[in-house]
Amino acid sequence: MRAQSIRFVTLALFASVAFGQTPADGNVERVFHFVHTEAIQAMMEIATTVRTISDIRHMSSDTEEKTLTMRGSAVQIALAEWLFNNLDKSANTRPTQVSTPEYRVSDSADDRAQVFYLTHTETMQHLPEVATTVRSMVGTRSLFTYRALSAVVVRGTSADLALAGWLLNDLDQSTNPQRVQDSAVHIYRVAGSDDVVRVFYLSHSGTVASFQKIVTQVRTTVQIRRLFTYNEPRAAAARGTDDQIAMADILFKELGQ
Repeated sequence: MRAQSIRFVTLALFASVAFGQTPADGNVERVFHFVHTEAIQAMMEIATTVRTISDIRHMSSDTEEKTLTMRGSAVQIALAEWLFNNLDKSANTRPTQVSTPEYRVSDSADDRAQVFYLTHTETMQHLPEVATTVRSMVGTRSLFTYRALSAVVVRGTSADLALAGWLLNDLDQSTNPQRVQDSAVHIYRVAGSDDVVRVFYLSHSGTVASFQKIVTQVRTTVQIRRLFTYNEPRAAAARGTDDQIAMADILFKELGQ
């Protein structure tokens, strides 16, 4: 029954205009139909991600009709279509690729988007924990998750996407990865910056509480602002200067034994 349909509207509903036409303001109106997405929550997550990453103000969703209706510039609609097609997939047949190619939003070199598909985020808790760490390390607000596919969507510069991809690949491991402290593998130098990013694995740190205590000690002693954790594999991602990362390495080895 339509009365049971869940609708949500972002900022504005459209005036009644025949779709496929271009309104007087030059914007484009499109209706997308969910083909593989069945759950209401999943439709809402896709709509939120598409709206925010595409920066589209006018959007509405009808979960009974399984449609997503939007109005925006041709550039915005093109990005929205690309995102929608990469997220509206069956959760039973998750994408085999690690990520999509970068999507160039405009002629600007600092405006790109990419979808990353994770394979080892076994619980609902793991995906947002990994996403929070990556968002903080990259320094972007344009990062969203889609749980049904364990997907992370990022928009930023090409350098932002490169760092996000490296971090996601490093953190998307089995929850008991038995990783070793190997600086050649876990260090990343940020393009256009003096910053270094490193992921430390403290496999002998014991409980989550003791692991968090060690990380807090290192953060305070080194005075490193960007230091975030992924609890299950006892991973700590740090971003700072060479000296800060080197000092953190020494402390983690001393405290994590």
